[in-house]
Amino acid sequence: MLRWPLVSGLLLVGLVIEFAAAQNGLPAPKAVRFAADEENLWLTRVEPRHSRLFYRDVNSAFRERPSLNAFIDELVATDGALHAVVAGGKFWTLSGDEWLVANNLPEQATPLNLVAFDNKVCALVHSPPPGALPQMESGEVSTTSQPYDAGGAPLSVVWYSSRGWQGVAPCPISIDEDAPVPLRPRLAVIHESMCLLWPTPERQGIECVRYDATAAEWVPVATAPPVINLVGFWVATVNRVPMLIIATRAADGGCELRVFRLSGTLPEQVEWRHASLHLSDLPDGVRPARYEAAFGFNQHLTLLMIDPGGEAYLRFGRTDADPAEKTVAVAAVLGHTDQAVRRYEWLRGGTLLVLLVVLMTLFLFRRGSLAQTAVLPSDCAVALVFQRLVGWAIDWFPFAIAAALMTGVPWREGFEELLAWAGVSSSAPDRFPVGTTLLWWGVATGMHTVYSLVMELLTRRTIGKALTGTRLLSDTGTIPRATQIVVRNVCRLVEMLPPLWILAFLVVVSRNRQRLGDIFAHTVVVRRIKPRPESDQS
Repeated sequence: MLRWPLVSGLLLVGLVIEFAAAQNGLPAPKAVRFAADEENLWLTRVEPRHSRLFYRDVNSAFRERPSLNAFIDELVATDGALHAVVAGGKFWTLSGDEWLVANNLPEQATPLNLVAFDNKVCALVHSPPPGALPQMESGEVSTTSQPYDAGGAPLSVVWYSSRGWQGVAPCPISIDEDAPVPLRPRLAVIHESMCLLWPTPERQGIECVRYDATAAEWVPVATAPPVINLVGFWVATVNRVPMLIIATRAADGGCELRVFRLSGTLPEQVEWRHASLHLSDLPDGVRPARYEAAFGFNQHLTLLMIDPGGEAYLRFGRTDADPAEKTVAVAAVLGHTDQAVRRYEWLRGGTLLVLLVVLMTLFLFRRGSLAQTAVLPSDCAVALVFQRLVGWAIDWFPFAIAAALMTGVPWREGFEELLAWAGVSSSAPDRFPVGTTLLWWGVATGMHTVYSLVMELLTRRTIGKALTGTRLLSDTGTIPRATQIVVRNVCRLVEMLPPLWILAFLVVVSRNRQRLGDIFAHTVVVRRIKPRPESDQS
């Protein structure tokens, strides 16, 4: 007899512990990554085993996108799509609202650099073993599946398409393993050509070569003007103009930027020319300690800047005018969404607590209803599950459509959001519905509950029950009292909460096919059958 109270008590203790832990806040960010193309910007907060992703386009503010349970090392955007390399070398692609595992590099090697090239992902890697990848020939996959051989070169360029990774070309340089990441060799796409850039041995300039696929060789492009105290460099294309961004150490220990625009068009003679850069203002008292990445977005040069205290900012710049975009504190983006996540955690914990209380009450006071057979008239039997489902759908869908017209929420999309909230949809788990979807569901559920209450008080059945040949009785076979009908329909408001949809399993496991409201109200939905002969009844 003590089994159910003991099990329920243990479940309650576990739930309280989990619920309290969820309210202690989220761990502090360990790193920030971002990637962009001209119309899309992606920002991720990277934690040891989890990466939260945020997205905006040229006309919207940041909003959260599906997170990835892994530490993202590098991101790359390709025409609105997103690819990520995580710790351990695994390669992922964001497709719609779901992260999909893509083909990994041989031995799950981690690329040194990623860029988007012709809707493909191009990577600079330590050269794979001979034959580990197929050879790319003149921009196409070899029909003979010729294996790629770097010929002893320490670095290689490879790219990823729908056919997986393929080797493109060995690189004419090696990597200085002691050099910081911003000074390691870097790939760039300049005028639709794959280019490779790296610092000169004295770190006083940047060399640049272009890969000629026809001749299968690297061709010198241009050398940037000399610089002093080089600490990082990037290449970004803004309004189709390639820019070389060079970070140097300032006299006060901070970081300064110099920008060079590429004059001319490849493969003709080109040169890097210095350009003035207008940057978005920083908050009072904030100064740049270093820059970690640069991309072109919305006709701006977009920079990931870190201040001396380790706070991250997205800073915007233009060479032709003052920037229209304002500096964005990454903490503000994360803080806003953290509040939403905490609200969601509170709501999720609350609904779990309600579920546990309901189940404890059910098993403590009404568990006999799950096994005892209802006393019904001879011409009645318990309604079939199919009848109950069809009857509910007939009653509910008109109100769902009416509420959709009232709130402007497409009912299919709203239902998909609710499925994600309920944990039924695996494509977008832990996604809290937007306010309009909650309004739609609340209006539909409220109207349906009032309708069912009135109809059952007057006729003991709804239109759906009438069409499916079912009606409502007390579990003693008598006409249900008004209080029973009220209890039955009030419980419907709890059962219709998406996280509590799991309670629908009671209709299947209970002996009298009762839902939660029926169990607490002592009611049962029945169907008419042919009365049994008296001899059978006896």
